[in-house]
Parts: sequence; C-alpha cells; structure tokens
Amino acid sequence: MQIFPNVESVIRLVGALLVEINDETIAADRRYIAAASVAALLDDEDRLPSLPAAPRT
Repeated sequence: MQIFPNVESVIRLVGALLVEINDETIAADRRYIAAASVAALLDDEDRLPSLPAAPRT
C-alpha cells in the first residue's frame, strides 16, 4: 500500500506546499528573516543587491 500513486503526485503536492508557504511569507506583516541576522554571513564583496519589498495588496 502506497500513500501516493506515483512520483509526479508527490512532486505536485510538495510544489503546491512551497507555493503556499511562499505566498504566506510575502503577504506576512513582518519578515521571518531579519537582514541583520544574515549580515554576518555576507562579506562586503558578496553583498546581494537590495530590492524593494513587494507592495501590499
């Protein structure tokens, strides 16, 4: 007995969950990862470009 009938159904489920998590993170009132908490991970040469936050709709 298997929970999922095939590999594709597992991939669809995991993909749908990741999309849902991403949507919830974007729409959240606060950020889950503060910029200060990852600042120590980046060198001055390896800085990622800063992008504006998505507008709330």
